[in-house]
Amino acid sequence: MDQEGSSHILLMATPGTIQSKKFQELKEATTKPDKELWLLPCPSLANKIEQGNKEEIRIYLKEIFSPFDSLLIDQVVLGCTHYPLIKEEIASFFPNATLIHGGNGIARRVKNLLEEKEIKNPSLEEGTIEVENSKGEEMVKRTYQLLKDMNKKNELG
Repeated sequence: MDQEGSSHILLMATPGTIQSKKFQELKEATTKPDKELWLLPCPSLANKIEQGNKEEIRIYLKEIFSPFDSLLIDQVVLGCTHYPLIKEEIASFFPNATLIHGGNGIARRVKNLLEEKEIKNPSLEEGTIEVENSKGEEMVKRTYQLLKDMNKKNELG
């Protein structure tokens, strides 16, 4: 880090998220003078993740990350629900950075809402997942595979 306590943060998100009023308000409310924040809109990255072509994703990441090669990035914020699915690929470009995503916070919030509304399933047995997707059966199969891969990664580490 250049200064004691400073951080260099790269926030990846969809262009729509970055341009949204809610995001801009949150950014204004949380930006600190000792933090340097770069916003990186990632058009089509979520679609590439859904398609599952690892080589195409790697090429895309190399291209969008190239302006940050010479910068010391301390933290990378994964600002889209799809991005944690490729966190290892992202981390390979920023080996000294901490990757941050909101998945755990979202899960806690969903759990709290289910409990508040008294609709949380009390069963201790493993449930099932049903996926519906307007893009067709091939995308449903791909979503199942992404969930399976993500679950396997979570079990391993």
